[in-house]
Amino acid sequence: DNTVIRPMSPHNESLWNCEVPQDEKYKKLYGNYSYEEMNELWLAKLNEVVEAHCPDYIWFDFGQRFIQEKYRQQFLANYFNKAAELGKEVAVNTKQTYFFPKEVAMVNVELATMAEMRDEVWITDFILGSYWSYNKNHRTAMDPGFAIRLLADVVSKNGVMLLCAGPKPDGTFPEEQVETMKEIGAWLKRYGEAIYRTRPFTVYGEGPTHFTPDKEYGATMKGLDRLHEADIRYTRKDNVVYAIQLGWCDGETGKTLAAFADDKGLKVQSVTVLGSDEKIDWKQTATGLEVNQPEQKPAKADMAMVYKIILQ
Repeated sequence: DNTVIRPMSPHNESLWNCEVPQDEKYKKLYGNYSYEEMNELWLAKLNEVVEAHCPDYIWFDFGQRFIQEKYRQQFLANYFNKAAELGKEVAVNTKQTYFFPKEVAMVNVELATMAEMRDEVWITDFILGSYWSYNKNHRTAMDPGFAIRLLADVVSKNGVMLLCAGPKPDGTFPEEQVETMKEIGAWLKRYGEAIYRTRPFTVYGEGPTHFTPDKEYGATMKGLDRLHEADIRYTRKDNVVYAIQLGWCDGETGKTLAAFADDKGLKVQSVTVLGSDEKIDWKQTATGLEVNQPEQKPAKADMAMVYKIILQ
């Protein structure tokens, strides 16, 4: 007998009442499973991936909420045990409602940043194009300067950025997305030491742009395009602090970094600008570290410029 299936698709009501074959050979195709069988299938698919490849990172969407906890626990045990067997470091993410405990998974937000620095590492997803997949009718790409400013904000708050590129049917990537990736890569090639293998500073940054946390998720999706050259985001590596200025300031070139005020207990040894050979005028005072931009704009500084501050 055929059974009436009611797919949860409010966008297309014609799909709400349809009959599908109940033949056993179509069981997987049409998802004619019990709830317990669907949980078993979910775990089996993941186990297959883990055994064959043991990826460095497995990303989950909100569908985790439909999986029973015992299956989620078994997946994590299988994944982490296999990684330990291979001597690998691996990671898994969870959505903000914490389908996996934060102690074993990174919190993931989409098209958003955190309003404040987090103690635990988190991850955010952004799309290079207009959609999560290729759309031939919408051929736009993220502005690379916007991407770099977002990256600096995310990393300063102990986050990691994942960029999604949508390939075309032939497997190649849209030219506009490739160009954006090349521009991002060109900036990172010059200034990546301010991003790679860094840790958060004592504060994530300073400047006029602050975000209001989302009431449910503690993240923000609004006002991301407000980040600009008056904003500073900090990263740190040992005794070096990187002050990433989110653009190039035309006109007024002086800036005071309040994070280095005398009462903060930090003693500055030297200040340079990555990508510039000019000597940078600087002075540490009671109100902060006073620095001046170089007279000549470094390459890619319109995207973001980096002060390298060495502490004593």
